[in-house]
Amino acid sequence: MSRNLTQAAMLAIHILMPIIFLFGAWTLPEAMPVGLREAMYLSPLYYFIEMGYGILLKGVGLDILWDSLLGLIILGVVIFTYGVWRFKRQFS
Repeated sequence: MSRNLTQAAMLAIHILMPIIFLFGAWTLPEAMPVGLREAMYLSPLYYFIEMGYGILLKGVGLDILWDSLLGLIILGVVIFTYGVWRFKRQFS
């Protein structure tokens, strides 16, 4: 996707900024418009922060946080599969 470090840095800004703004700690999900609230579920940071709050502040276990863990795993598998596909396509 990028050919040099400058392009990679600009691409990272365009990918990381929405992830940071959509994880739900700066703006509560209830205060977001419906479209942004649904886009929040595409942010892996949302699931990580939700699990972190649950474990560190509330002391809950996986019986409560299984849906966050499942969302994080699904996003990880999708992103990893896309990366492997791009890597294989580069050398084919």
